[in-house]
Amino acid sequence: MKGGSLLWRLLHAAIVLCGVLTVVFLLLRLTPGDPVLLMVSPDAPRSAVVALRHALGFDQPLPVQFADYFAHLLRGDLGTSLRQHRPVSTLILSRLPATFELAGSGMLLAVIVAVPLGVFGAIRRGSMMDVLTRTLALLAQSLPTFWMGILLIIVFAVHWRVLPTSGRGTVAQLVLPSVTLSFTMIGLLAQVTRTALLEVLDADYMRTGRAKGLSNAIVLLRHGLRNALIPVITLVGLQIGTLLGGAIITESVFSWPGIGLLAINAIDQRDYPLVQGVVALAGVVFVVINFLVDMSYTYLDPRVRYT
Repeated sequence: MKGGSLLWRLLHAAIVLCGVLTVVFLLLRLTPGDPVLLMVSPDAPRSAVVALRHALGFDQPLPVQFADYFAHLLRGDLGTSLRQHRPVSTLILSRLPATFELAGSGMLLAVIVAVPLGVFGAIRRGSMMDVLTRTLALLAQSLPTFWMGILLIIVFAVHWRVLPTSGRGTVAQLVLPSVTLSFTMIGLLAQVTRTALLEVLDADYMRTGRAKGLSNAIVLLRHGLRNALIPVITLVGLQIGTLLGGAIITESVFSWPGIGLLAINAIDQRDYPLVQGVVALAGVVFVVINFLVDMSYTYLDPRVRYT
């Protein structure tokens, strides 16, 4: 990747991130509800409410608040939580390991299950197992995340009592949340892997490999799967953002102490700085992952070049 292309992609990523932060800033301010009223007692005098609103800067015009927010953001200051009175960066960093643990395990589980299913469906296309695999993949994409989580709790925690319903710290506590988070992605990845592999199975280089005496397994894994992985890796990169979004629902269902649960509580309490900090983190992670996915194309397929 040339320097000009790299700079352009970094500039594009910065523009996207600024756009996301701007939209979230405006939505929080324009949504009905006053966070100051949630911070004072119901019988607080109006003078106290006005004084607190002035101290927090909420009585300033929106452009002034926006400029002040971005000025602090450029200095690495995400602000202070309105409810917990602690730096937003400290609160996020304390919850970040839990979310990365959940998202990472969910992603790993999805790849381990979905890619073999997709490969099997491609090489055995038309068989009963292929039809069953595609049916299960479609079903996995159709079930809502929260419904799947509740169903797993009823079966494995309430009925069979083999797994816990909440908490973090043991492998058993990670099983149900990670399965719930990965379930939809398993179906999507399996379908994309199958479709991508079907497109390359009859390619000229695949027939050439077989003509040279290479076994079907070597031709499939070394040549076919490597070329078919480009759309799969693209989807995995895009699903990182989806996993972070899905983690909000999953963490709420299983009381998983990550940034998703932190964001839900911040939204309920209209904690502007905390919500904006979580969105900023999610935006940065999404942009960085997609940039790394773009970089990986040249390794998987030498024909891909950036100009």
